[in-house]
Amino acid sequence: MKIKNRKMILIDEQTFSDVINEFIENPNKYIAVVRIMSKDFDKDYALIKYIKNELKKEILDNVVAITDKDYLANDLDIEAVLYLENLRKFNMDSFIQAFNKFKTYFPFLKDFLEDMSSAFSYSLDYYNYKNPWFFSLNNLGILLINDFNYNKILNNYHKIKARTSDIILIALENKEEEDYRNKKLLKILCADSLITFGVTNKNSTKFFNNLDLILYTKGSNYYDNALNYVKTFIKKEKFIEMRDFLEVEEKSFEADLFNEEEIIKIPKKYELIIANKKSYSKKMYSIANFYKKERSEKEYFNLKKVY
Repeated sequence: MKIKNRKMILIDEQTFSDVINEFIENPNKYIAVVRIMSKDFDKDYALIKYIKNELKKEILDNVVAITDKDYLANDLDIEAVLYLENLRKFNMDSFIQAFNKFKTYFPFLKDFLEDMSSAFSYSLDYYNYKNPWFFSLNNLGILLINDFNYNKILNNYHKIKARTSDIILIALENKEEEDYRNKKLLKILCADSLITFGVTNKNSTKFFNNLDLILYTKGSNYYDNALNYVKTFIKKEKFIEMRDFLEVEEKSFEADLFNEEEIIKIPKKYELIIANKKSYSKKMYSIANFYKKERSEKEYFNLKKVY
């Protein structure tokens, strides 16, 4: 984000009534700093939710948070999180004055935040647009687990505080035999999710017991296709309709998590077929790809049950 024509302001409980209307009416003129105290997280995060709702934006690229606890920008739906050891000692006025004074020397917000991190003693977490392992869509939390990021999730999942992982896509091929810690984490995550998908392009892949269903797609782009399919039915507010078609029952977190016996749950298997025509079969669920890059021709996700 280019910053030379923007002004930085603080939005918190004390300043809210004085600045919020101007910010909402002219968001392109400002970068807002929201202070989030760990003990007051719900109250402070409510300011971010209010701004999101008023601006009708999924991601607030003109909002950063300053906090004394590790939070994720992708969880908070904001551009960046600045983490400090002692938030009460942070000189907010000096930080904002530094931005408004020196912003012309920095082409982008990221450049300014990185340059000032040593002087103001904070670490940074940026919103990951290109390859996130967690993000939200229509207020549903989406968690992506694959062979490349599952250790990162194991070590960082505790930073997610704004929402739960409602939809989970797992593309771990036969990993559950290798690491008990990850198996235990996945059991917790699957018990807490609304739907958990195992994603594969192989007919004979072994998955975790706790999945709701396996989503099989042919081809090397199976993971991206599965992700776009999930994002499409969430974006089009078809979640309940989709859950009913998939025959996924509502869960009891405590019952699933604390059952003393390991439940052998055979997940249902569905095949995702990518086509340029909509299927009208009652045995298939068809929805147009909302995230297709080339808009010249329509592309449909046609889903059919295998077993």
